[in-house]
Amino acid sequence: MSQLYLATFATALIQLSAVVQANEPTNIPDSTTCFAIENLPDGRVSSINKADAGIIRIAQKGVQTPNNKAANDVRKAESRLVEKHTFNGGAATQGLALAKKHYFTSTSSSIFRYNTHWKLLEEKMIRIDGVNHIGAIDYHDGFIWAGLLHGPENGKHDPKLDRSIIAKIRDSDLKVVKTWDISQDVTWIDPVCFDGQHLWVGDLSDLGIHRYKIEGERLIRDGTLRYPKPMHFSQGIRVVGKKLYTIHTFGDMDGLFEFDLPERLTDDTLRPTRVWPIVESLSHLEGFDFIPGHPSQIWHAQGTQVDRYELSDLAD
Repeated sequence: MSQLYLATFATALIQLSAVVQANEPTNIPDSTTCFAIENLPDGRVSSINKADAGIIRIAQKGVQTPNNKAANDVRKAESRLVEKHTFNGGAATQGLALAKKHYFTSTSSSIFRYNTHWKLLEEKMIRIDGVNHIGAIDYHDGFIWAGLLHGPENGKHDPKLDRSIIAKIRDSDLKVVKTWDISQDVTWIDPVCFDGQHLWVGDLSDLGIHRYKIEGERLIRDGTLRYPKPMHFSQGIRVVGKKLYTIHTFGDMDGLFEFDLPERLTDDTLRPTRVWPIVESLSHLEGFDFIPGHPSQIWHAQGTQVDRYELSDLAD
């Protein structure tokens, strides 16, 4: 992807915020089965709260939820919207990460801690030199993993300032304890996921999910998962066993996709094995996480609220 396109895309996301009012509701009807929701009203506008007012999406005529014009060969599974929870403090405009005792969410500037009933306990602004935007986060074994980039300022993007940094954050006090600069590999980082062995990093600049291993103090890239280009970039990643799950919203293949992980990653494009539709309740699709103790359920970030889904064919 060219730097010009990347800059135009990023700037457009920021500038679009001026045409909508924060927290404006969408016209997507409630439904117990999201798979049945297809055509949305023309000109429908979705937005999120002012904490991340720059990240919005305008749904144009013919847009579907999910939009899967290019995914005819991907098996479509069913998702059931179980619950919507509106925050009374905090926000989830980028992503979320779930532990057994606490839940965490991210906006572009902060990480929030909640109890498992979404009661806000703490907010911590994350400040690291050279970057100004947090993406979708992950939790593993006492630490939160986050990717940070240098996004547009005042609606303008300067590619000379592009940086991608991974932060390891202690969950007990939300303190950054370690960072890695991977700007030589990734220029526009967003979601990250640490599976206990490898760190997985989504990248808008080349539409891949990079895999890293930790060797001492260094991160070593050892492969890239290439998915179909119509999926565009990932908004959230999780790895469960030998399966990778990634959520997409800006291309011609939308929804939560599952991939079988090969023994070795090559530059060959992998096809997803199935897709679950996820509704854009308040904004475009954002980060998600599987609920501890409920492997067939996820919470999905939607700005001022989170949505809980039951995914078919994932046994408890």
